[in-house]
Amino acid sequence: MKSRKKILLVFACCVAFVLLFATVRLRQVRAAHPAPVIKPAVVRCMPLEPRPYRVTESFYGTIEANVRVDMAFRVPGRIAQLGPGADRMLRENDRVEVGDVIARLEPERYDALVAHARARTTAAKAALREAEAGITDAKATLADAERKLKRVSALAARQAANANDLDEAKLRHQRAEAAVMAAEARLESAEAAYQASESSHDLAEVDRDDATLKSPIDGLVADMPTEIGQMIAPQQTIMSLIDQGRLKLVIGVVERKLPLLSEGQRVEIEVLALAAHARMLRDRKSAARLRRGVVTVVPPAADPRSGLFKVHIELAEVDADLRPGMVAKAVVTVRETTAVAIPADAAVRTGDAAYAYFVERRFPIGLDLGNLGEAKVDVPTTVARRVAFEPEVFDRDFYLVRDVPEGFDQVVVEGLTRLRDGHPIQIVGAPLIHRTAEVDETAGP
Repeated sequence: MKSRKKILLVFACCVAFVLLFATVRLRQVRAAHPAPVIKPAVVRCMPLEPRPYRVTESFYGTIEANVRVDMAFRVPGRIAQLGPGADRMLRENDRVEVGDVIARLEPERYDALVAHARARTTAAKAALREAEAGITDAKATLADAERKLKRVSALAARQAANANDLDEAKLRHQRAEAAVMAAEARLESAEAAYQASESSHDLAEVDRDDATLKSPIDGLVADMPTEIGQMIAPQQTIMSLIDQGRLKLVIGVVERKLPLLSEGQRVEIEVLALAAHARMLRDRKSAARLRRGVVTVVPPAADPRSGLFKVHIELAEVDADLRPGMVAKAVVTVRETTAVAIPADAAVRTGDAAYAYFVERRFPIGLDLGNLGEAKVDVPTTVARRVAFEPEVFDRDFYLVRDVPEGFDQVVVEGLTRLRDGHPIQIVGAPLIHRTAEVDETAGP
């Protein structure tokens, strides 16, 4: 019995020694090979703040005069004057008003035509008077013939006149009637000739008036392709006038973007040349301001040469800085929304999916408590979570997201290279702030 106790005691001592040795050895091994420590990644973040955004579309085009008149004579001739008078000749960019003389043809030819037409009218009027006198004489002769015929007929009834006298009276009456009819025909011909001569006279005066060209609008001389002394044909353009007080922007729109525009829609217009000039000269910033415009024409068919729809936008404000031919950009509001901006550099695209690393202020871990079960504990540390999101609009710089995952208030924008889901992070620097409140969805025709 005592020997058994001794054996058990010796065994227990051996076991205790082995355990002690293993514990010491384990501590030595742990001291020699410490457990790896995960160092937090250094990142910069941007807060996630819902803000109102205006999604826009940009279209480019050229400014044109809303009213352009190509002036031309309706009659041929040689140009004798280009301007209000012989002492003042119009040049390009000169201002003209309604009713101002802008050109004249040599007047001799048309003065001669008017004089000739006036002479023909005088002759026709004399012929008309002669025809009127002739019909008066013919009617008087007819009345005398009628009286004689009645008298001879009465005598013949009483057998006081022979048959020859009666036949002669009837013949005179018939001749008198024929003379009246001929006089009436001559009168009608004379009246027609007189009316034709008056029409020719009026036409000659109209042609003479057409030899003087007057401005139909208040505007500027845009082009003068002719010179004094040049022979011109009817409808040949000698001068182009534009109304600079009414300008329009003509933009070319592709078919898929045409539904974004409608007549009466208000747009903002930026003149690119004035904007570039304002960046160089600070005192010219007022000229680079955004101008307002209204869509006036959305064509039903595309231009057959370019395949684009030529949409007209009338400028509501016109000033001396604007010139036809300038290139401008029309900014159209597509829709307004409230969303969160995520920088494109902070997002990773995989096919149609997009994800980013969001900041989480806790790190949940699980504990095995043996017979007591399991427990979860939130460790107060900052980690990066890889979360997928669905952008509403993609801009060149930002994704606009309406539904942001709950529980996150910042997104990692710098230091993404070695991040993985759940990796501890250290946020440095001031939070980046997104100040853009307007997004140009695309910039094209």
